[in-house]
Amino acid sequence: MRKSILLPLIALLTLLATDAGALGRRNNLSAPAQDTVKLDTGIAKERVEEYLKELQFNHTDTILAKVNNLILRGENEKTRSFLAYTAYNFFYNSKLMGQEGIAVKIAQEWFLNDRLPWPNEEGKFLLRTFVEFNRHSLIGMEAPQLELQDTLGEKISLNSIAAEYTIVYFYSSGCSSCKVQTPQLVDFVNGYEDGVLAVYAVYADSNENEWKSYIDENLHIYNPFVFWHNVYDPDFSSGFHMLYNVIKTPQMFLLDKEKRIIGRGLDTDALKELLEKKNEERNTLYQFLGSIFSPIKENREEVFGVIDLIAQRSMDDTDTFRDIMGGMFQWLAVDEEYTLQEGAAYLAEKYIVNLPDKWSGNYVEKMKRTVDAFNKNKLGEKAADLQLERVDKSPINIHDISSELKVLYFYRPNCGMCSQVTPKMAELYNEFKEKLDIQFLAINLGGGYREWIEYTQGIGADWENLRGSNGDSSPIYAEYHLENIPAIYLLINNIVVAKGINEIDLKEILNNIKP
Repeated sequence: MRKSILLPLIALLTLLATDAGALGRRNNLSAPAQDTVKLDTGIAKERVEEYLKELQFNHTDTILAKVNNLILRGENEKTRSFLAYTAYNFFYNSKLMGQEGIAVKIAQEWFLNDRLPWPNEEGKFLLRTFVEFNRHSLIGMEAPQLELQDTLGEKISLNSIAAEYTIVYFYSSGCSSCKVQTPQLVDFVNGYEDGVLAVYAVYADSNENEWKSYIDENLHIYNPFVFWHNVYDPDFSSGFHMLYNVIKTPQMFLLDKEKRIIGRGLDTDALKELLEKKNEERNTLYQFLGSIFSPIKENREEVFGVIDLIAQRSMDDTDTFRDIMGGMFQWLAVDEEYTLQEGAAYLAEKYIVNLPDKWSGNYVEKMKRTVDAFNKNKLGEKAADLQLERVDKSPINIHDISSELKVLYFYRPNCGMCSQVTPKMAELYNEFKEKLDIQFLAINLGGGYREWIEYTQGIGADWENLRGSNGDSSPIYAEYHLENIPAIYLLINNIVVAKGINEIDLKEILNNIKP
């Protein structure tokens, strides 16, 4: 596994306290003597492997640099081939997760391009096959995109799944190992309590009836914080076998929030161990961030300054940088203090959106949308005005409504979540309309006129029923970020005082406003 984040965090704490040292230093293991390596002067397989054992717990880039340096010092082609072959076999057979990636890199760098000879052609074919089936899904890579169909025939994109961690699980109905691993995985995720988890479960065969029977009999998920997606590829057109090395089943990968691969070749026990480790690192990071930001949480400039300091001190190590900055964004973004939310937007724009080479493309696009959402109708600023249409088709602007308090409730009639929230919003309106100078603006974002009228008639509230033009091209979307529907804003004298809240938050806020 990749080196833990715990040591860099401790170094960072010391660094911030003393402003000395450097974050994320790696052990600089001494290499063999820098003279030319000769096979006939005592460099034997055992000595090379002993050196590789010393290297194996370093960062992948460090290992590869030192291995390549060792190979280059070979006196002749035969020596260099021996050194490369020995290193390839060492990492190919390593029990440490992710070290097969080093074997892939050695094969690509030295043998598959004919830079050095491989011992025999038959072995080279197997070498080429190993590389081809592994090179797309190594530790640290962005997971290959899959868009497979679910039991209803709808396409589910792997990249579209939002979760702290995503498990990609390939299985077959007749696989004996799957009969052991699948129930263990189901039991594990049903008992998972450390955050939001997603499973992208790929049926690796093509018999639809067997697949659906298998789901009915074996895949019973009741944990509300686990989103299990059953998908399959009936004609194998996605190429998942080669993309994810699915030569046999089961195969299990773990992806982080960026959809980068952080675990591969896992069984349920290894998955549990890896998640425990990652969650421990996250909790350690959150404790550290709390101790740093809590004393300055109301000072915008100091918050930004600490973000810059931490970014600068972790920048040289990409893995550590991503772990710390990604975790810091999550921690800042969910805090109730608005200054810290500003810090999250600042971090996302400066250190994620503007540094795309350090992040996956999917995550960068997500952060662009997040920054865009934050910058639209900021708290404390005047809300964007909208010209909307009443039920009688007369036009009206948000700012022209005279009530001191305005609740903007964006919804769609065919939205499942909206169907649950709308009655609760109607109850709130009926509760507060006589207590406060307030108006609720229920703003319809979709559907035809007749559908809208029928929907409003069943609400049971005499609030303002409004709508704009339909579709994502509506001017509403240019002024308000409405990726998540329903959406609720609270304005006081047209100033935004709350946004992205739910009906429970809204009720608490209104209860604290004096008439």
